[in-house]
Amino acid sequence: YLGKTVQVVPHITDAIQEWVIRVAQKPVDSSGRTPELCMIELGGTIGDIESMPFVEAFRQLQYRVGPKNFCCVHVSLVPNLSSVGEPKTKPTQISIRELRSRGLQADLLMCRCNCSLPPKVMEKLGLFCQVPIDHVLVVQDVDILYEVPIKLEEQNLSNLLLDHFDLRAKSLGPEPPLASWHAMVDQIKHANRTVRVAVAGKYTKLSDAYLSLIKACEHAATYINCNVKVDLVNTEDLETPVAESAPDQYHGAWLAINNADAVIVAGGFGIRGCEGKVAVIRYCRERAIPFLGICLGFQLAVVEFARNVLGWTDANSTEFDPNTSHPCVIDMPEFNPGDMGGTMRLGSRKTNFFLSSDVRTYLKSKEVSSTKLKSACLEEPITHAGDASSGDVKRPDQEELKYFNTYRLVNADHIYARHRHRYEVNPEKVHEFESHGFAFIGRDAAEGNRMEIGELIYPVPESAPLSRIPGVLSNGYSGVVPNTRHPYFVGTQFHPEYTSRPMRPSPFFLGLLLAASSHLDKYFGEVSINEFGSGRLPPPKNRYVHRSAASYSYNTLFPNVDPATSPPPSGP
Repeated sequence: YLGKTVQVVPHITDAIQEWVIRVAQKPVDSSGRTPELCMIELGGTIGDIESMPFVEAFRQLQYRVGPKNFCCVHVSLVPNLSSVGEPKTKPTQISIRELRSRGLQADLLMCRCNCSLPPKVMEKLGLFCQVPIDHVLVVQDVDILYEVPIKLEEQNLSNLLLDHFDLRAKSLGPEPPLASWHAMVDQIKHANRTVRVAVAGKYTKLSDAYLSLIKACEHAATYINCNVKVDLVNTEDLETPVAESAPDQYHGAWLAINNADAVIVAGGFGIRGCEGKVAVIRYCRERAIPFLGICLGFQLAVVEFARNVLGWTDANSTEFDPNTSHPCVIDMPEFNPGDMGGTMRLGSRKTNFFLSSDVRTYLKSKEVSSTKLKSACLEEPITHAGDASSGDVKRPDQEELKYFNTYRLVNADHIYARHRHRYEVNPEKVHEFESHGFAFIGRDAAEGNRMEIGELIYPVPESAPLSRIPGVLSNGYSGVVPNTRHPYFVGTQFHPEYTSRPMRPSPFFLGLLLAASSHLDKYFGEVSINEFGSGRLPPPKNRYVHRSAASYSYNTLFPNVDPATSPPPSGP
């Protein structure tokens, strides 16, 4: 600021406005077009000292762009005291008064409450908050979070916003507004199967620490028409010393793992609880339990394989043991252990799918034959490590890559995903892993020497307990038996949960839940030759099914209810 005294106003408030305007002009999809609307969430409570600079910045922004280009939506709690039996509007009135004292006027008022509000209460809120009655919307508690947009649309929210900004509604096709959203909500309500997923981590005291993981599981479960029950397991409780000091915790934690249909080993930092993660990874690998390791979970899957398959008993990450003789995970070249600030590998990056000569040799030595991989493919020219950073041209290893679950789930030759880590798999050890059945089929697009997706092709051990192997359970699904391929054992250096959406689940979580419910092969069976390589999830036939349709499903791959026994459509 050229020596000026830096002040909250105008310097901080100007910086906030410039940041908002800059971000609002960035394209948000592949079309490259500038967005027409920008939604900003200002959290906290009006009047808090932390939010004052932001409130002032938005007051100034409203003045700059004009009231027709700025809409203030105020969310306020309207408590309904059980002892009184009526909703109280005074907290909302005081909140609006405080907002107006800061120079902002609510254009829309959303009232959070646990029940519907009587018309007289709505009129009172409109009068004392100076908001038109039809701009006072009720946001009451719902069983399913995704019902909220439907409830708001029933109160004419879209038209209110269009009128405020003087915009015309655009036709999105023949389907009614929110048609797929309606179908998704109905599908969640009528799901009649449950998949149990254990999330093994060390920040389990607060479930919000793994909120992204939980939501990603829910998105995938909805896509395949089932419910998901997520159990958070503290990996410290899985370690051997706990068996003596707190046996109840130890056995309770392992019981949760044993009862799970699938296991996710989450990311994290520091050595605490890591040996418990290694133990649960081995448990999943040897018992054919569908497994997904994310970030540190992926790195420890590499460590576990090195210890128990390669025989490197002291294998470890240099984050935990800098002096190990088998450093399977090392700090990145650009990382400075003495100055940790700003040294993480962050943000969205491109990962190319890749098949090394070591993996091809391993597959050939095992005489792999499958509908996914014809034996003739193994006679193709070998793809060398230097090709991992190649462009989007058709490669000779494409057919062989179809042997791998992750490649077929992503349905393209590359993927963009978000990273957040300081350590990575040691590229000098990759040859040993891939020669023994741990394939790194996803590598960074820049240089091709960073391992970003790993998938196990090492067979399930002979000693695998039959009670934990799909195919011998009472459900009757055909699946894995000893000495055959693990149903789903995948690790990612990036965080796939960050890009999961309600109707567009992460392929990695989708594969996990499909394997947990023994439906992975059925899913792959729906992918036609023409659809493969599109970069999208295989589109179910008749993707849109109206909420009154018999199957109650927007994904007809996995209908919830047999059409012959489903309820009849409502209405005339």
